[in-house]
Amino acid sequence: MGVSASLPVEDMPQSPPPWGLFDEKTNNKPEGYGPILYHAQNRKADGTFAIKKTLPTGEKSVVEVFVSGCKRGGKDKCAGYRKLIKTHMVADTPGGKEFEKLELENKYTWLTYDEYKHKVFSFAAGFDEFCDKIGQRNQSKKSFDRSKVVIYAETQIDWLACALGSLSRGLPIVTIYATLGEDGAQFAMNQTKAEVVICDAKLLKVLVNIVDKLPSLKYVVTMGDNMDEKLLAKLKKVKVISVTECMGLGAEIIKGKPDDYFKPGPDDLAVIMYTSGTTGAPKGVQMSHGNFVACIVSASRTLSIVQPKEGEKKKKSKSKNPDLPDNVFMACLPMAHIMELATEVVCVHGGVALAYGSPHTLTPSGVKLKVPESMGDAQLAQPTLMVLPPAVLEKVYSKIMEGVNEKALIKWLFNYALEQGERSIKSGEGIGASKIANAIVFSKPQQLLGGRVKAMASGSAPLAADLHRALQTIFCCPIRIGYGLTETMAIAVVGEWADYDFGVCGPPTESCMLRLHDWPDGNYLNSDVFNKKIGMPRGEILIGGPLVTLGYYQDPANPDPELDKKNKEDFFTDGNGVRWFRTGDIGQINRNGVVQIIDRKKDLWKGPQGEYVALSKIENILKLLQFVDNCMMYGKTGGAFPVAFIVPNEKALKAVAEEAGVTGAAGKSLADLCKDDKVNKAVKDLVNAHCKGAKMVAFEYPQKIHLCEDVWTPDTNELLTAQLKLKRPQIVTFYKDTIDKMYA
Repeated sequence: MGVSASLPVEDMPQSPPPWGLFDEKTNNKPEGYGPILYHAQNRKADGTFAIKKTLPTGEKSVVEVFVSGCKRGGKDKCAGYRKLIKTHMVADTPGGKEFEKLELENKYTWLTYDEYKHKVFSFAAGFDEFCDKIGQRNQSKKSFDRSKVVIYAETQIDWLACALGSLSRGLPIVTIYATLGEDGAQFAMNQTKAEVVICDAKLLKVLVNIVDKLPSLKYVVTMGDNMDEKLLAKLKKVKVISVTECMGLGAEIIKGKPDDYFKPGPDDLAVIMYTSGTTGAPKGVQMSHGNFVACIVSASRTLSIVQPKEGEKKKKSKSKNPDLPDNVFMACLPMAHIMELATEVVCVHGGVALAYGSPHTLTPSGVKLKVPESMGDAQLAQPTLMVLPPAVLEKVYSKIMEGVNEKALIKWLFNYALEQGERSIKSGEGIGASKIANAIVFSKPQQLLGGRVKAMASGSAPLAADLHRALQTIFCCPIRIGYGLTETMAIAVVGEWADYDFGVCGPPTESCMLRLHDWPDGNYLNSDVFNKKIGMPRGEILIGGPLVTLGYYQDPANPDPELDKKNKEDFFTDGNGVRWFRTGDIGQINRNGVVQIIDRKKDLWKGPQGEYVALSKIENILKLLQFVDNCMMYGKTGGAFPVAFIVPNEKALKAVAEEAGVTGAAGKSLADLCKDDKVNKAVKDLVNAHCKGAKMVAFEYPQKIHLCEDVWTPDTNELLTAQLKLKRPQIVTFYKDTIDKMYA
């Protein structure tokens, strides 16, 4: 086999380190604040620093960004979707329970920028007309006082169209996770006094159940097909129309007329995004139009790997399907999450087409996909750019490894090719195994995601370094980690394409700044840079600049003292007028000005000898085991040791059971395997060996392990958030009896 990397370093964007620079004049040692870190591009010729707040093309709002993107795009493809052929109810053979499976058309239907703009403005006009001129009635008010439009739907092509249509009439939108439940949805709708709810078929039942408890609701707009007429009939107290009907009505109104839309200012409210959280009522994060503009500024360097800057030659991606756009973003995550919504806005502005899908239909093994009739979304869209959370990447990797582990020769070749990729990175040659190894070993897994991916980004949770390293070689493309929160528009820190380190994020983006604040309780200090064993400043990450949002929404007529307190604790403005957010995450900054997330204040457990155990760090290590689908580490206050809760992969656990000598392992249920003594001992031995291999210290090892027969999900047992993050308090409550026995 050859030796050169499949993706040579010269084919990657070049930018020498350091990528982040400190402004040492801003160091505030007496109060525990380190110097402010900027992107290297923010340093001016005179040595001072200035962040970028505006676009060179002058757009000041999401609406203007959309219109200018459509003007540049014209007849190029903008957005695509798959038509639903039929919904099947398929019985689970062992239990007899039925599950919904979707038979989808095996091609994408595409709309051009011109067609999508017409769709948006048609909806806006029809929506305004149906809702008794709601836009016209509100435009004279301050943006925070205008009527709000709730979008309560899963990701689909009409979601963004409805959002843009509402904003083009001057109406802020409110986003609510599909998995937030009746109480959460009711709380958000009532707190914002929403007059309008745009709802899809899946969530219509929830809306019907709470409609009598929503005194401000006047209009319901249904999105998508397969609406239950019996449920619709129960919405007697409100006016009801479909998105399609709105567009038809609006198309007649705007026919032959020039584009007419409201132009919000950068400080106007654009979105109130309710976060699922883990405790208490959901919080609505207020985002301005200026926040979204800053987000686009922040993403411009990242997007350059697939899309050229103004005046550069267009970068094409080869595809056997001539109907596909040159560059495609796989739009499959919840749009009620800022990572997805912000990325889609960035793509519309940057000329990257949106292909709508779902994590449940992304690959042929998707749990919602009817196979063999339907192919995976990524196989058909052949995306060039993907943004996926670690939870989805872990599932993709697990599926790949299932096939690899079936045959010894394939496993040997696979590991050999991975080692080639490792050597390519270390030698500075580039990314991937040799071209021959890449073609022979990795072409099949690459086809799971369409075979055309140029770049991936991951965020919302830490991505384990070993998984990062393996996936980058398997898909032969750079994978970079982003860091941010809903409160900072998700994109405060992004890895540089020229940075080949693993387990790190990157420098601050060009429209924000970052600094560390000492956290003595956790022994994380800026002065750690002088500690020879550490050599880097450490502390709580604070993010400042135009990406920092407007705080948590409160009903002006009914203020919440606790929320008011949280606004004051989490957000503050310094003496220079810069707005900052305290993230609660612990980071360190290396000599290249690159941020690495190493801990979180809330994820630390203090052991009996005063030692701190970073629970999330251990979870990421355990997830690399083939039989671990998900896991949570837990340490009881005053307890002598940490424990682990593991949700096993059934197929991999059966392999463990067979290796352990369990009779008839292949025919046993997951519940039986989880209770089997031989299986539990084998799992404990494998975990201990894995922890030792990861060079964990002894007090970090989980001393007891519980194998969970219940799969953790955001909807069935609500043990995960919509972003698939752990709901730690709920998991602890769910397994309270087990925890008591573990610590008895």
